[in-house]
Amino acid sequence: MFESFGKYEIYKEFNDEQSRSVQLDGFNHLNSNKCSDIFFEMKKFEKHVLQYHPQKEILSHIYNIFHEEQYERENQMIKKIFDYSAKNEFVNAAFIIGAAHRKSLEKKIIEFNVNQPYYINWNFYSC
Repeated sequence: MFESFGKYEIYKEFNDEQSRSVQLDGFNHLNSNKCSDIFFEMKKFEKHVLQYHPQKEILSHIYNIFHEEQYERENQMIKKIFDYSAKNEFVNAAFIIGAAHRKSLEKKIIEFNVNQPYYINWNFYSC
């Protein structure tokens, strides 16, 4: 399903822009708001395409299942970090994630941190 989005010129442009920016700026791009914005625009475009697809119902269902799994996977990663932190002491740690997950995980971590009996001091690096 996702490869079908690539037949649209604007989607190719999104991918090309990400690739160019990664080649030029590397991790600076991957940790940037520009990168997150491109991923956001790509997802918005995907939803738009699905609205007008002849097999809209089935493809939208598959698309939603995929994103629900990503959402739950992110929640489980955060939960495991907090569970580990409750049982173990440490000074510093790194949580390395794919750039496409950065914004959603930052938001979830902040929300999750508020509801915990202990606090983890997170530093989110961005350019």
